Amino acid sequence: LLVFSLPHSFTRLAALNMTDVRLDDFDITKIHHLASLTVVWLNNTAIGNEAIGHLTSLKNHLKELHVEDNPRITDGCIPGLCLFSKLTLLRLYGTRIDMPGLRRLASSIHNAAREIDIGIPEYCETYLNNLHTQYQLHPVAPLISDPSLCVSLTVSALKANLAGHAVFNPSIYLSGSKPELVERLKEILERRRSDHLVKEMVWRYGCSTEDSIEDNERTESAACDYVSLPS
Repeated sequence: LLVFSLPHSFTRLAALNMTDVRLDDFDITKIHHLASLTVVWLNNTAIGNEAIGHLTSLKNHLKELHVEDNPRITDGCIPGLCLFSKLTLLRLYGTRIDMPGLRRLASSIHNAAREIDIGIPEYCETYLNNLHTQYQLHPVAPLISDPSLCVSLTVSALKANLAGHAVFNPSIYLSGSKPELVERLKEILERRRSDHLVKEMVWRYGCSTEDSIEDNERTESAACDYVSLPS
């Protein structure tokens, strides 16, 4: 990787494939100055959250990032991923990114009015495919959907709302003090809202875990300057 640190070298490099190359997180500092990079593959390289932090120097021009099969990548990297303002494709299969991290990322994407083609870990896909077991997907009056309204409900109304969700998720408790009921219902509705944003982000492109091979073929053929390191 030291070759990338040579002065005035690889200034036009647009795509870099380091799939299956064993890396330390600090190794990413050898490429984070390459201002023309728009596509990077780091699949199965053993990198973690710190590597994503080093990559943020590319946040204004990186368009595609592949970090599949890196279990050291967790929700801790989400603040860094949110900084990539030009990112249009992100592959997270085989990482330990979980729903809390995806909710935060989806909120950032939504607030910036952006779209992204994203692939997520299988267990997150399973969760999204089974939202009907978590809460009522489409509450209608007199049930509420706005979390901010919870505090204004009576105890009986709070219990009625919780009961509406408990039909789909029996683990939801209907007992407790009013503050406890408010907090419980508010958490359900906030999670429902955040999950909807994740679904919107993930399924907008209909991406599945089988798309990664096609991603590589499509992007490699489109790259004007491309380097692949041997594993």
